[in-house]
Amino acid sequence: MGILKPTLENLAGRLAASNGGRIRLNELVPWLPISLGVLRQHLDEMVDNSVVFCHDTDGIRYYEFAELVDTPRQPMPDDRCLYCDVELRENEIGSLCAGCGNRVKHELSVLAEMTAWPAEAVWQHELIYITSTASGPVRIADVARRSRMTLSQVKQRLQDLARMGCARQILDGEQGGMRYEFPNLRYPRRAYQRNDRFIRLHPSSCKDEWEVKVIKGLVAVIVVLAMVFLLAFAGIPRPLLALGGVIGLVTSLWVILRYRRDVEPERMGEG
Repeated sequence: MGILKPTLENLAGRLAASNGGRIRLNELVPWLPISLGVLRQHLDEMVDNSVVFCHDTDGIRYYEFAELVDTPRQPMPDDRCLYCDVELRENEIGSLCAGCGNRVKHELSVLAEMTAWPAEAVWQHELIYITSTASGPVRIADVARRSRMTLSQVKQRLQDLARMGCARQILDGEQGGMRYEFPNLRYPRRAYQRNDRFIRLHPSSCKDEWEVKVIKGLVAVIVVLAMVFLLAFAGIPRPLLALGGVIGLVTSLWVILRYRRDVEPERMGEG
């Protein structure tokens, strides 16, 4: 029997107890290396309109645990396993003991082969981490310069997060364009590194990276062909042009395919 579902339910319940009975989807992200889609699916399954309710307020989705609303807040325990509730040892990092952590990771790996959730999780965790320390609405460009993604990718991803109820879209009346406001969230760097490292173990997490490489590869082909065409008018022998073009194209594609940007994203206010 799998433990992912009860682990997520336990996490949601503990967070709700520490937050007056109400939680937002973003608040679960730092605790487990998983996509928002999987998180939302499990939370939606908990909604029964009797004990657990769901509603959207100002563009943000809330899950409300009726029995915990307006009750004294209980501190979120960070020293006990989310599933079996045993006390975590000093060398056990995260929200699960070693045994439960391995079981959850196995379930997530199996799920990744069926649904490719890491393709979504890798950018969702990155954007939520970047914006976790923002003191107000953020500009698309400000997020993009701290991200490993392109500006166009960041723009599309922020729109996706807003549609999921994880961010609020705000029209900038002075400068035009759109800003995004995220719920206050504590996402420690160490937790992000741990989650990102596990997500990137799965091949599907590289989807966006390969899209960028394909675009760069096409640009390289166009540039090399243009240079060959221009040099042909300069009287360069065709065999030499062909050889130089092949060498230039192969070298460019080799550099593009081997390059991997491992720069860690920066949170707002850190750079």
